[in-house]
Amino acid sequence: KNLLEDFESLGYRINGELTRLRKSANLNLVIGTLTTFLAITALSYEVLKSDFEITDTVKLLTHYLPRLSLIIFIEIFAFFFLKLYKATLSDIKYFNNEKTNIDFKLISLKTALNNGDPKLIKIMIQELIRTERNFKLAKNESTVELEKIKNETNNNKLLSQLIEKL
Repeated sequence: KNLLEDFESLGYRINGELTRLRKSANLNLVIGTLTTFLAITALSYEVLKSDFEITDTVKLLTHYLPRLSLIIFIEIFAFFFLKLYKATLSDIKYFNNEKTNIDFKLISLKTALNNGDPKLIKIMIQELIRTERNFKLAKNESTVELEKIKNETNNNKLLSQLIEKL
């Protein structure tokens, strides 16, 4: 009974974390979306409102460059929050996976206890003991998450190089 209560307590903790992550994800999405909308509005306003006469290149650049820089800064700010949103979705996926693992172990344990088979209970306990949360990868091993991070890092490098060239 105590073991089952511990499993259920663990499930409640993970559900609480999932609720917190969902709220955080929604907040990041709203901030990122509103900031992007603000930048689009500001850019549209500058383009459509402008009754500015173009007489030479220097005057054109001094008029539009500060405005464009501000809009780019706002977009980078929005990109930051949308990136946080994406990272939070990844965390939610991870915790949902952990919750599913706990649920399957709880079902297995309940089944073993209901059957009353000592061999099955022993196997279930051994499986619970074998659960390793902080495993280390051997050399040249990787996970899907690590490969995603490497790919995203490479994409960010390419993007920064492109921006630098511009």
